[in-house]
Amino acid sequence: MGDEILVIDDALPADLFARLTDWAACAARAEATRVRPRRWTRRVANSVRDGLRLAGAGAGWRTRLAPVDAHNLADISFLLGRAEATQPAREAWAALSEHLAGSVPIGCELAGPGRRGEGAAPGVREGPAEHEVTVCLDARWAPDWGGETVFLDAAGEAVRTVAAKPNRVVVCPVGAPRAIRSLSRSAPAQRRTLSFRTRARRGEDFEALSGFLSDHGALECDHYVGTLHDHLMRTYVTLADRGAPRDACLGAGLHSVYGTSLLDHRLLEHSERAVLRDRLGEGPETLAYLFSLLDRPRALDEPLALDEAAARVELRDGESLGIPRRVFEDLRWMECANLADQDTLKDYPSLEAFWATGG
Repeated sequence: MGDEILVIDDALPADLFARLTDWAACAARAEATRVRPRRWTRRVANSVRDGLRLAGAGAGWRTRLAPVDAHNLADISFLLGRAEATQPAREAWAALSEHLAGSVPIGCELAGPGRRGEGAAPGVREGPAEHEVTVCLDARWAPDWGGETVFLDAAGEAVRTVAAKPNRVVVCPVGAPRAIRSLSRSAPAQRRTLSFRTRARRGEDFEALSGFLSDHGALECDHYVGTLHDHLMRTYVTLADRGAPRDACLGAGLHSVYGTSLLDHRLLEHSERAVLRDRLGEGPETLAYLFSLLDRPRALDEPLALDEAAARVELRDGESLGIPRRVFEDLRWMECANLADQDTLKDYPSLEAFWATGG
């Protein structure tokens, strides 16, 4: 889609749009009856209400429809529709995807921007999302009711104004500077919007790895930045971008599925190895399995023995294991990507030198 601003009128089938407007209206009524916290407790309440932003009278509300944050890389299509309350969002995406070929949703929220508008957005891009896709879910909207989106250039000058309109979809790059104009006094209600954060569909290995991790609970496990899924996908991308061997790239994206010496949480047990082999291949699975056995990072930073043909490394149980040099190098690639993502590679001189010289 590039950097252009795309406007699509009558984007959704009429019957689906009617269901979505009813759904959004119900959400707005539920929000209107919500007990507001006192002003001095409002900031605390905002941080714990599952993504729902509450403010004073006349301001807006916003709720995430999938339990992911701005760092998420996963296609959330499978999350939308898990609960009956989010099924309309899944239907909306299915219809919109016909206009947005090659994109996948990685975030979704329902919002009522409020009478005061939202002011100017700073144009800061956070996380991997590339585009925002926003649907106006009001059944009626008169031109004089306000709520226009004004897109700005780097100097803050208006370059395009897009009016609110029922069943209008606006697609723009994430972080595009903009301002939402306040609603006029004649407007009967808040605007209601459904928005998706999207990224381009990536290579077959990327999507297969992401899908496998999502299917096995990696989105539900918190990590250093974002979720375990995000961390594992970042290690995969880091190696893929450096041109590392394919098995090492996928192995990096799977390095903690069986747990490690530093992370007890497991997505799979050793007894389930065939599940992973069937989905992503024997080579990556073998590397992930070996990684779970090692007393790492030390075992890969300071092997017990190393020559041109093989290495001997220490295991978590105190035993040692001989492995081919090629496998040892793949495991080192995996460890370097893992430590680099957590900014701890500098603590392991041998691995840091391996990373700096490209193996």
